[in-house]
Amino acid sequence: MSSILRRAGSKLGKLIARVADPGVVAGQAQLYAKSVNGTAQLFAMGGGGTVSQLTPVPTLNELWAPRITPHAADDEFNTNALSASWLQTGFTALDFTTRPAPYVNPIVTNRASWENLRDPDNSSAAALTQNTWLRMQPAAGLGGIWQRIDSAAFGGATPAALLAWCRFRFSWKNATAPAAADSDIGLSFFEDTGAGFSFAKHATINLNNTQEGAVANVIKPLFWGRNGATIVNNSEGTRQNATTTNRSDYAFYSGYLALQKLNSTDYAAWVIDDGGKIYMGTYTNAGLAGINAVAIWARCNNGAGGATMFDIDFIRFYQGLDWLP
Repeated sequence: MSSILRRAGSKLGKLIARVADPGVVAGQAQLYAKSVNGTAQLFAMGGGGTVSQLTPVPTLNELWAPRITPHAADDEFNTNALSASWLQTGFTALDFTTRPAPYVNPIVTNRASWENLRDPDNSSAAALTQNTWLRMQPAAGLGGIWQRIDSAAFGGATPAALLAWCRFRFSWKNATAPAAADSDIGLSFFEDTGAGFSFAKHATINLNNTQEGAVANVIKPLFWGRNGATIVNNSEGTRQNATTTNRSDYAFYSGYLALQKLNSTDYAAWVIDDGGKIYMGTYTNAGLAGINAVAIWARCNNGAGGATMFDIDFIRFYQGLDWLP
C-alpha cells in the first residue's frame, strides 16, 4: 500500500504504508503512511510521540490524480520496466535500449523510454514514481503495446461493458504541409486471434496530424473501426470550420482519449481535457463481436514527421456504463 503526493500533475513523492507507527525520535516530527483496514492513510508523529491522523486525507480533483481504488489492470507507467501484462506482437517492437532523439530525422528505430518529465537527470527508483511517462518515438511504422481484456485482471472474461482511457501528450510538426496522415496516437479495442495487434477487427479513437483540403496542417480526432471487412469512419473533428457531416471544430492537442465498450457490438469514443469533452458518437456493427484486447499505439507514417514523440502518463479502466472521467 502507498500514498502518493502530487502537485500540478507531478508526482512529488510516494510514502510506502507501514503496518505500525515508527519509533519516536526526540525533537523530530515524522510524516508517514500506515495501512488501516487495507487502505493507506497519512499520519504525523510529533517529537514527543503524539500521533495524529491527517484527515481528511489530501486528495486532488484533477483527472490525472491517482485513483484511491484502482482497477487491477490500471498502469501508471511509473517504473523503468514494462509490466508483463503488456505485449508487442503485431507492432514493430519498441527499442527500450536506445534513448529518444528529438532532433534526428528521420527516426530509424521505434525508440521508447521511461521519462521523468520533471527531473530528467534523476533516474532513481524514487524519482521514477514522481512524474514518469512512457515515451514512444515511432519510426516509419506502427509501435505500441497491448493486452488481453479477458485476463484475470478483468475477471477472467471479456467485460460486458468496459471503459478505457489514457492521458497523453502529442507532439507534431509545425509545417506548411505535413504528409497526409503523417502521425497518429491511438487507443483501440481489437480482436486478438493469436497473432497480436491488428486493425482487422477493431474500434479506435486516435489523433492525427495531417493535411485536409486547403488546410495544410491540421490535428484532428478520428473515431473509426473495422468489422473484418469494411472500414468505417464514424466521426471526426477538424481545425477548420468544415460543413461535412459528423465534424466538429477541435482545439485539444493533449489530454485524454477514452473508448467505451457498450456491449459486444457497440462502442463509443470521447476526446477529453480538463476543460471539456468531445463526444465522437457510437459505432455499431455486428461484426465487432469477438473483440478481446486493448492497445495504445503511435505511428509516424513516413518516418520524417519532425521527430514526433508521444508520451503516455497512464491507462485506466472502469467496468460499467455509468461513469466518465
